[in-house]
Amino acid sequence: MKYIFSLTFLILLSSCSHFKPYYTGPKSDHFNGERFISENHTKFRSDFRFLFTLKDSWSGDKEETISPKFNPNLPIHKARVVFIGHSTFLIQFPHLNILTDPIWSKRSGPIALPFFAPKRHNPPSIALENLPKIDYVVLSHSSYYHMDLPTIAQLKEKFNPVFVTGLGNCYYLNEIKNLDLRCVELDWEQKMPLPENVNLYFLTAQNWSKRSWFDRDKTLWGSFAINSSNFKIYFAGDSGYFDHFKKIGKKYGPFDLALLPIGSYEPRWRMKHHHMNPDEAAQAHLDLRTKKSIGMHFNTFQTSDEGYYDAEIDLEKAKKDHSLKAAEFVAPKFGEIFWF
Repeated sequence: MKYIFSLTFLILLSSCSHFKPYYTGPKSDHFNGERFISENHTKFRSDFRFLFTLKDSWSGDKEETISPKFNPNLPIHKARVVFIGHSTFLIQFPHLNILTDPIWSKRSGPIALPFFAPKRHNPPSIALENLPKIDYVVLSHSSYYHMDLPTIAQLKEKFNPVFVTGLGNCYYLNEIKNLDLRCVELDWEQKMPLPENVNLYFLTAQNWSKRSWFDRDKTLWGSFAINSSNFKIYFAGDSGYFDHFKKIGKKYGPFDLALLPIGSYEPRWRMKHHHMNPDEAAQAHLDLRTKKSIGMHFNTFQTSDEGYYDAEIDLEKAKKDHSLKAAEFVAPKFGEIFWF
């Protein structure tokens, strides 16, 4: 049975957990003094049941990958955004380059071997060594698919960027994994000024965190607004749908662009609270008051039950149901470049 390795995966993780808190600070509406508060994380019985659900085979299905060619002499007027794969985008403002949730690994998991980590289905559209200089990396949460340690180590070695993430994650990366990163932790609603008159905000998401059985919710998950004086981008990370999108759109928008997950959403009894389906992503697009949305978190790692083309098919249906124009919300090709 596909994904039966996950049970072994969980057992192995339990033996290498760290019991010390990753963050200590005052209590808040989302931190109880020991762990961050998520009412909607999956239970063990749900994880176990999910192991035995049927998965639609992705074998034989591949995307055409566009290899972006970067001309350093071509000016960026407002922004340029390149889809690399999964939830990884290269976001370029004039004289400022940002990566989101970077993952270049061929497998995602604690041990990069068959039966312990799902294999990447489509390669990154840009080789890591071909990236332009990276100034900042934003990490939405501690999932192996979003906070990939081999990739982070390579980026540190090549560019030494500043990593920006939620509370507790810098402790995990530097004190437990000894990566020696330039790393900044933010709480929800905190702002970090960047060069070139760009402000980075760490914002709410409906999710939870776990790297092992014993560190559930010890680090904070979230989303990001990356707002310059003339262009605003929202990066959702992972999130279920709820009313925070309306609040974010009202306070930090309207946005010119939103990067929203559209994949890994079946079965709904397990995924609903932390992964949107395309219909919910279309509603989030409207709530955020964004001019354009680009889909992500699809066709890279098979972590759920839907078929390979389902996210794109369901997005087209959702756009019709929500009266969105064809170009208003797109599922990008790997390597597709968007100019603004």
